[in-house]
Amino acid sequence: MTCWRNSCDYRFILICLTFLALNAPLSLQAQAPVPLQPAPLAPPAQNAPPPLQTPEDAIVTGTLKEPDISGVGLLDETNGGFGRQTWRGADGGLVAQLVPQIPSSTPSASLQELTRRLMLSDAEPPAGLPGGVSFLALRVEKLLQAGQVELAGRLANLAGANTKDERLQRARAEIALVQGETNSACAHAAANIRESSDAFWLKLTGFCQALKGDEAAAQLSAELAAEQDADDAGYQALLTALLHKTGNLRGKAIRPDILKLAMIRSAELPIPDSLFQNASAVTLQMAAQMPQLSPEARLAVAERA
Repeated sequence: MTCWRNSCDYRFILICLTFLALNAPLSLQAQAPVPLQPAPLAPPAQNAPPPLQTPEDAIVTGTLKEPDISGVGLLDETNGGFGRQTWRGADGGLVAQLVPQIPSSTPSASLQELTRRLMLSDAEPPAGLPGGVSFLALRVEKLLQAGQVELAGRLANLAGANTKDERLQRARAEIALVQGETNSACAHAAANIRESSDAFWLKLTGFCQALKGDEAAAQLSAELAAEQDADDAGYQALLTALLHKTGNLRGKAIRPDILKLAMIRSAELPIPDSLFQNASAVTLQMAAQMPQLSPEARLAVAERA
């Protein structure tokens, strides 16, 4: 079965993921035939004296590898998960391509449930994941974009507080922003800003500085972020609105994401209609809770989420 094509809908993607996840364990059932002839008897073992062991032989030194926890999950075979061998034999590179393409918003409850179970299952990660791709972060990101914020947070917490996974750290910061825990998000920014080249941390730092009223520092962070992401003019407009307590987003090309929704919420700005185009479930959920939306618009957005 070929699980890739240029124009595939979400049903095809989920079918591919399910096939990749479940086909490999089933194929393990095809074992080599058992010979009917008895195996020849091995010659009797001779009682050789055990080798002498010196004190140096008894001590082995080395560096222990950190355990791979990227496959941890909240579900197993006893509570709705797919089992530890779910991804065995699957192509990690293909899985890394397909998971982000699962639409974050779909009216199909069965497809939502299938996605949730796949992402939450405790299973060995697929082999061959591209460098820098964490299977745990990949699943947390998908749950977050699908609006499963509480589950995404619980899954991310399985990595522990001191994880070095930068994508997981970013997801945790975004979860905090969605939940209105700005201080927690800003703490994540402070912990990652010096070690990371991701413009997200510069943008989040600028937002945090603007909330504190530190205009000079916020402008500097915005300038540095613009050097890395010059096309994100919407962020600059939102930061200016926060600093000067005024602004108009009409005609601004704003890419809908969690950070910008948090900035719009803090600045109490009207939400432009363009923000709802191609928006993920989590950004629609955030918008639906903002007081600047009319009750009618809030209901319409909530239905889409």
